Amino acid sequence: MRNWTKSKNKAKITNNLTIIATFLFLLFVFLFICIASWKTIKLISKNGFGYFVFNDNFTNLNVSILNSIAYTFVLAFLTLVVSIPFALKVAIFINFRTQNKLQKSLKFIFKIMGALPSVVFALFALKFLSNGTKLIFNIVQGQNFFSALQMFYIFNCAVLINLLNNVLNEFQLLHKRLAKDKGLSDSIIIYKIILIEKKKQIFKTFFMAFMKVVGEASAASFILLSNSLENVWNKGVFGFLTSSSKPAATLITTNFLNSSNQVRDYLFALSLTLIVFISIINFIIYRFSSLNFKQISQKQLILKYSSKLSNTKNKKYWSIYNHYKIISEFFAFILISLIFALMFLFIMFKGLKAIFSVQNTLKFENNSVIWTSGITLYAALWCTLLSVPISFLISLYFQNSNPKSWFKKILNIFLLISDGFPSLIHGLFAYTIFIQFFHLSLDHQHNTSLLAGVFAVVVLLIPTIVREFNNSFKQIDKNVISILKTKHTTKTFHTFKIKSILLIPTFIKVVLINFALFIAEASPFLLTSDHHNSSVFSLLYPQQTLTTRIVAQLNLDSSNSVNVMYESAFVIIILIVSLITLQTNLIPKLNLKSQKKLNSYFRKMNIDFEFDDKKSKVIWL
Repeated sequence: MRNWTKSKNKAKITNNLTIIATFLFLLFVFLFICIASWKTIKLISKNGFGYFVFNDNFTNLNVSILNSIAYTFVLAFLTLVVSIPFALKVAIFINFRTQNKLQKSLKFIFKIMGALPSVVFALFALKFLSNGTKLIFNIVQGQNFFSALQMFYIFNCAVLINLLNNVLNEFQLLHKRLAKDKGLSDSIIIYKIILIEKKKQIFKTFFMAFMKVVGEASAASFILLSNSLENVWNKGVFGFLTSSSKPAATLITTNFLNSSNQVRDYLFALSLTLIVFISIINFIIYRFSSLNFKQISQKQLILKYSSKLSNTKNKKYWSIYNHYKIISEFFAFILISLIFALMFLFIMFKGLKAIFSVQNTLKFENNSVIWTSGITLYAALWCTLLSVPISFLISLYFQNSNPKSWFKKILNIFLLISDGFPSLIHGLFAYTIFIQFFHLSLDHQHNTSLLAGVFAVVVLLIPTIVREFNNSFKQIDKNVISILKTKHTTKTFHTFKIKSILLIPTFIKVVLINFALFIAEASPFLLTSDHHNSSVFSLLYPQQTLTTRIVAQLNLDSSNSVNVMYESAFVIIILIVSLITLQTNLIPKLNLKSQKKLNSYFRKMNIDFEFDDKKSKVIWL
C-alpha cells in the first residue's frame, strides 16, 4: 500500500511539473507575439501604415516593411532554386550509390558541415568568394547580393544534405527482389518509387531550408552592408546582383541595440510581419503534409515501370535515364565536396596560422579566445540545464495527455509556430522581457547580459528537443508496454523504470545537440549581449560567444581583427567536430547498452525474449 501511494505521489508531481513546463513555454511565445503586436500598433498609431509600403527615411534606414520582406523572400527563393537540385542529388548519391564504411564516413563529414555555424560560411564568403565576385563583374566591391547568393547556396546545401540524409536513411524498399527481377534500374527505384513515397518529408526539408535563409541574420551582415532598398528593383539584373541591401533579419540585428525607440518599434513591426508570413507558409506546409493523397503502393509502381520497360524503345530511354542520373549525381557530389573541402581547409589553415601568430589571443583575459570559449561553454551548460528538462516534461505531457485534448492541440500549434521563428525573433523577445522588463543585467552602462540570450536560445531549442524526445517515445517497443500490463505494473512503473532506461541515450544525444546548436547560434546574443566581453566572468554581464566574437570584428578598426575571426572560427570547428564525433560513436553504443539493461529487468520478471545484436532490439517470444 505504501509503495502504491509513493508511486501515485510521484506520478502526481511529474504531472504537475509537465503542466508547469508546458504553460511556461506557451506563456513565453504568447508574450512575445503580444509585445510585437503592441509595438506595431504603437508605430501605426503614430505614423499610419506608411512604413509598411513606402521607403520612409528615418535615422539611417530607408526601407519599407513589405519591401524588405519581398527582398528577403527573393534571396531565399533564388538560393533554393540552385541548392535544392544539387543537395538532393548529393543526398541520393550518398544514401543509394555508396555502401558500408564509405557511406558512414560521408554522412559523418556532411553532418559536420551541416552543423557548422553560418558565420563560418560567411567568413569564407567575405575573405574568399567576394574576391571571385570582383573578378566576375569587374567591380571594386565584392560584398554584394551575388556573393551573398554564393554564401547561402553553400550554407543551404550543407543544411539540406544533412536533413535529406536523415529522411532517406529511414527508407526501406519492401519489394526489392521483385523490382530487380522485373529489371528496374537503381535510378528508377530511387526517383520513381523512393522519392515519390518520401515526397512529404522531402518537401518539409525544403521548407526548413527556406526558413534558414529567411531567418539568417548574422551571416548576411558580413556581405550585405546597406540599410537602404531604394531603387534596388530598378537597377536591372547587373545592378540588382551588385547591390548590397540587407535582408529583413539582418536589418533587425544590425540596427536594434543602437537605435532610437522609434526605430525599434519599426523593427518590431518588421519582425511581426516576418512572423506572420512565416506562419502562413508554415501553416500551408502543415496542411499539405496532413493531406491524405492517393498513395500508389511500391508493388504497383514496380509493376507500372516494369511494363514500360517491356517496350524495346523504352528500354533505350530508361537506360539513358539511368546513366544520366548516375553521372549528374556524381558530378553534384564532386562539385559540392570540392567546395566544402576548399572552405574547410581555407578556414582551418587560416585559423592555425592565426593561433600560432604573435598576435594570437590564447590567454585567459576578457578579450581573448580562451575567455570567449569558456564563457560559450559555460552558457551552453546553463542552456542545457534549462532546455532539456523543460523539453522532456513537455514531451511527457504529450505522451500522457488525451490525444483529443484542446490544450494539447494548442501546445502543438505553438510548438510549430515557435519552430518556424528565426532565432533573432527569440532574441528580440528576450531583450524586451529579460532586459527591459526584468533588468536581468548587472552592467548598468550597456544594460545587456548573456543570460538573456541564454533564455532566448532555451525557448528557441525547446521545439527541436521536444521532437527528439517524442521520436524516442514513439520508438519504444509497444510490446514492452503491453507485456508489462499483463504483469499488472502501474503506469508510474512504465514511465520511471522502463522508459527511463530506454531514454538515457536520448538524454545524452539531446545534450550534445544542445551544445552544438548553442555554439552555432549568434543572432539572439547580438540582440541581448552587445559586442564585447565584460571583465567579470558572469552571464549577467555582456559577453561574446565564439560566433558573436567573429561578427564583432566586422565593426572594429583593428589590424588584428581578421586574425581574431580565423582564430574563433578554428575553435568553433574543433568543438563542432568533437561533439558530432562523440554523438556518432557514443549514441549507438548507449542504445545497445540500454537494451541489454532492459533485458536484465525482464529476466527478473520472467518475461521471455531474445536479443538481436544486429538490430539492437528485443524480439518477444
